[in-house]
Amino acid sequence: MVCQGSRGPAVVDLQQRLNAKGASPKLAVDGIFGPKTRAAVVQYQKANRLFPDGIVGPKTWKRLLLHFEIGPLKDPSGADAPPAPLPPPVKKPSSGSDEKERRFIEIHWVEEESYCGGPATLAGTTKNYVDGDTEQAQVLHVSDGGLVDSLVLTISGDSFTKNVNVKNWLPRKPGGHFEESREEKGVAAGKTTPKPLKMKFIPNLTLTECTIGISHFHMLVSEYECQIQGNITYVPGYMAWIIQLGNTVDPSPGWARALLPSRVLNAIWSQPGGQTGVDWGPSQPGSYSGSDWRFCKDDATSPTGKVYWDGSAWKNVPATWRDTNNVKLYGIGIWREGSRNKAQFGNDWPENIPAWGPAEQATASSTLPTWASKTKAAWSNQFDLRRKDCPSSVSSCCRYPVTATVTFTAVASRAGHTIVIGVNNGRSNAGAWSLGDNRPGLAPHEFGHHLGAPDEYPGGVGIDTSVNTDGATAGIDPTSLMGSVPASSVPPVKARHFKIISQHLTAMIQSQKGVAWTMNVIPH
Repeated sequence: MVCQGSRGPAVVDLQQRLNAKGASPKLAVDGIFGPKTRAAVVQYQKANRLFPDGIVGPKTWKRLLLHFEIGPLKDPSGADAPPAPLPPPVKKPSSGSDEKERRFIEIHWVEEESYCGGPATLAGTTKNYVDGDTEQAQVLHVSDGGLVDSLVLTISGDSFTKNVNVKNWLPRKPGGHFEESREEKGVAAGKTTPKPLKMKFIPNLTLTECTIGISHFHMLVSEYECQIQGNITYVPGYMAWIIQLGNTVDPSPGWARALLPSRVLNAIWSQPGGQTGVDWGPSQPGSYSGSDWRFCKDDATSPTGKVYWDGSAWKNVPATWRDTNNVKLYGIGIWREGSRNKAQFGNDWPENIPAWGPAEQATASSTLPTWASKTKAAWSNQFDLRRKDCPSSVSSCCRYPVTATVTFTAVASRAGHTIVIGVNNGRSNAGAWSLGDNRPGLAPHEFGHHLGAPDEYPGGVGIDTSVNTDGATAGIDPTSLMGSVPASSVPPVKARHFKIISQHLTAMIQSQKGVAWTMNVIPH
């Protein structure tokens, strides 16, 4: 046996044979067993599955002598020297000898299942390995043996734990449908994990309603596609208005003026008032607010084109009335429900509302399919949702394109999120859509409110003044679908308009799969 610290012809012989084997770097043949010679011995032992202790015992000598035939040996002076005799057997040391056989005992998965990004851990035990020794391992499909990943196990204390990078493990499509799970096995040194790892994917989620903020829509995931379903129910009706007249009219209703003296009228109605029952909070210039709202409708006989209800009769809107900021006239839907004439906001409408006839039905039948197709085109395949922490370099991993479909169904009464569809022209809102408005972006814009997107035009409802990105300033963006509805085009949607949709997908994954993912909005 020779080891570090040995000197003499046996070491010369060892160094020449290691050089012939391909020691790297080449050893100086000086007959001195130093650290470099020991490193070359360990390298040779590992390559030949010998115990890598750096000690040249009988097994290592035997492998060196039988494995190669080398030419005449040289002594340090360069003269030919006879081969050194094999060292005599020595007593087997209690430890640190190549007489100990290395064994790879077992390998197993720590987790039972995993998703993209992990965790997934291979662990196991060995015998007689030196700390720092390595073994090659593979992750394979159980179904067909296909290679998933290759990795290196590093031994320490005759055991190993390897965190597997679950990256680019993409779902397959057996039978034309994305798989929801598959089994993976770990293999190393002839051993296989006794139980496979179940690799799970999320190509499908069941239909779920979203009511985050102002939103109200349903969504499911099918084959990695987020499918928004806007199943819109509506009551057939008409478009009308509520108006703020301020001091341009006497605040008291007509019946009161006929019965009460002026001092009583002034005491009771000292401030402008309305009869709608609408109260949108303290008055704020530049936004829809206040409680002094009156019912209003279009009237071609009025000098101003509009009349208001004063509590007992329709009166002309005064010529002195102004709406400089476009926040004193708000479009509403009205409809007949049973014996009541109903208004979208506040009290009942003050006069009889006729039912739709054949002409109105025909208008709806021709317009609603166009609304559905325009809305689908505006909101489908514009942006995708992708998991924020997906480690994959493959862009399709953890990625969900978004599509939207809209249907319209007439109902007899309005409840919940049912809207009013007004057959005449008027100013639409999220809950009342005008068939008389021919702008192609009308339905896509109003459907945006159903998806949780606020208005982005001056005087709009729910403007988010904190938004200052992607064309918006203090929440105003005249280039976006939520910021303008031109006469002949449909402006683009923006990534921020998908904020609620992404939050809903996050909630669906958490509730249905128990996985905490956060989704980013990215271009399609």
